[in-house]
Amino acid sequence: MRPESVSRRFFMPIPPFKRTIMDITLNKPFAANMAVDEFDVRRMKKALNRLGYYSPYEKTGITGIPDKDVFTALKAFQKDQGLQPTGTARPGDETVSKLSSEAGKKKSGKYIWRTVGDGKVRDSHAKLSGTLRDLANSPDPGEEFNCRCWADFKGLKLDVLKTDCDEEREKYEELQHQVRELTERFNSLLLYLQKLVDEGKGLVLSAQKSLGVQTVSYILTLPFERLDVLSELLRRYFGNIISNESLKAAEHFMKQFWAVKQKAQHVKDQRDIVLAQLEQTAKKLEETKKRLEECEKSKK
Repeated sequence: MRPESVSRRFFMPIPPFKRTIMDITLNKPFAANMAVDEFDVRRMKKALNRLGYYSPYEKTGITGIPDKDVFTALKAFQKDQGLQPTGTARPGDETVSKLSSEAGKKKSGKYIWRTVGDGKVRDSHAKLSGTLRDLANSPDPGEEFNCRCWADFKGLKLDVLKTDCDEEREKYEELQHQVRELTERFNSLLLYLQKLVDEGKGLVLSAQKSLGVQTVSYILTLPFERLDVLSELLRRYFGNIISNESLKAAEHFMKQFWAVKQKAQHVKDQRDIVLAQLEQTAKKLEETKKRLEECEKSKK
């Protein structure tokens, strides 16, 4: 052999491996209990993925490893096509023919381009990761040599095929829910506050009957910090006309009244916080409602 022919033989550029997913051929029988060909596994996975039967493990993508799911997917495809659901195939048999035919028919349809997400993913494919595409677009996931990308149809149904209107509608519904909850909370606090106010009024009326209006009025002018010297202050103010029994009743009233007053103040603080949250959320709700109406109008 001449040197130049050797040079041409061993240094001729090798075209990149590229086989369309519709052209499915098998080099060897395809079955779970056999030593299958790696390229056969990739072709089967890509075709079954394109038809929505097979979803690879996210950390590995489409590989030449014959995992259990690819044979399960093949069984499901065979069953839907009226074939014997064996989960096996042989070169040129009816399963391979049907698979090629059905994959070839599916020339359009929405999917999400998925990648493994590691450093080995092609830059061009990494840019496509997570994007919404059509099967008619080129390239096809898994089409190029050693490409582990795949078409995600399940994720499309779950959350990715959401228009801007869908997202705004979800925000609107969530804000509606928040407004209802905050409104219920605000009303609950108002009711509890009114109950405490009524309880405080009841204590005052009861004390006025037993101690007198003048005594109770004086007690209500005193700060809570003077409670420990209440008896001394009452004797100094009313002289000897107030009895020991009245002093004890006054102290008891003072303790009860201030306990209710402190609770009421705490509830007022909570009410003000919830009211501020409610006003802010209601404003967001109104803004989201306008955006949703504009979005829905633009879609008509």
